[in-house]
Amino acid sequence: MELYILFIIIIATTLITLFFILSLLLPFTFRRRKIEKIQFLDLDRSTKALGAWDFF
Repeated sequence: MELYILFIIIIATTLITLFFILSLLLPFTFRRRKIEKIQFLDLDRSTKALGAWDFF
């Protein structure tokens, strides 16, 4: 019974650590995509009018 509880604690700690690392890394990837879109649209500004949908 003690081994079962220890196993659950180890799995919970591992999952919490992974979720924490993912929560730190995900905003950087979304920010990078948004910056790339804005840079591309900045180059393409002379050919079309920008709408709100271009940024999302």
